[in-house]
Amino acid sequence: MLGLASKLVTGFINLTMLMFSSYQGNNVSFSDVFVYSDHQAIILRTELISAFDNDFEAIFRSGKPIIIYFDLQVREEKVSTETHSFAHIVLYHPLRSHYQISVGASENQIIVESYKEMIDLITSVTFHYNHFGKSDLYHFTLTSYLGKIRLDTMDREFDLMMLWNFKQPSISFSYKVEEHED
Repeated sequence: MLGLASKLVTGFINLTMLMFSSYQGNNVSFSDVFVYSDHQAIILRTELISAFDNDFEAIFRSGKPIIIYFDLQVREEKVSTETHSFAHIVLYHPLRSHYQISVGASENQIIVESYKEMIDLITSVTFHYNHFGKSDLYHFTLTSYLGKIRLDTMDREFDLMMLWNFKQPSISFSYKVEEHED
């Protein structure tokens, strides 16, 4: 029990230091997008770059759910825009010293012990857009942002976007489905 208390106090002290220091936020971006199509879906793959550098480990170890949101806007030729929203959710369990992760729309929970493994999972973004042959040219815009966490000990909310300099990383790209891909 003493180990848990020590971990929680250390996490709180680190978080407090982060909040009251002259923190330099991360300059977050997306890597180049890898896009391909199978018979009915356009598959998009990218990664968040520099999203969780610096003091994020203390935030993740706070024991609060940390949510990384994604919005994918899709515009088809001559069709209105639609938005698909999904999220990666991380929860650290101090008693077990592991991270519980939900990635995207999947209902599967992934458990990892290392911070690096957790970061690798949550910075990876894959989305399957079911196009069903509606159009041949698609325009995409992917944006990410962080939620807020409630710090009970300080009785206030903390906007995690501060750690990204209040800037939402975004990337836009187009993809043309060739006839032989359908």
